Amino acid sequence: MKGYAALITVMVVGAILIIISTTTSLSAIDVGKTSLGDNKSEQVALWLDSCVEEALWKLNSTGSIPGLIVVEGKNCDVVINSNTGSVWNFTASMNEGGYLKSSNVECIRAGSITINKWSDF
Repeated sequence: MKGYAALITVMVVGAILIIISTTTSLSAIDVGKTSLGDNKSEQVALWLDSCVEEALWKLNSTGSIPGLIVVEGKNCDVVINSNTGSVWNFTASMNEGGYLKSSNVECIRAGSITINKWSDF
């Protein structure tokens, strides 16, 4: 009888340990995926900032903004929302690996560029 009780106790404790280790492993994998996603999202945001800065530089130097800007081999689409006199409003967007980031910028081009509004979404 004592042998059966010991065997059942070992089996129950073993099952509990397997459940705990499986849960811990799956949680660690989920945290790793979240961390990787956060890093990718931050990278796309940095590329988008570079794209907007390039668009502002082009506007200042040439008086126009191209519809496509390439940043580190990644495409950034630029849409001119309005251009009234010296006031420009444009939206730049990047979609890389399923991470979509966009920025809307309103600026004035009068000898130099003055940014009135820059919002990310």
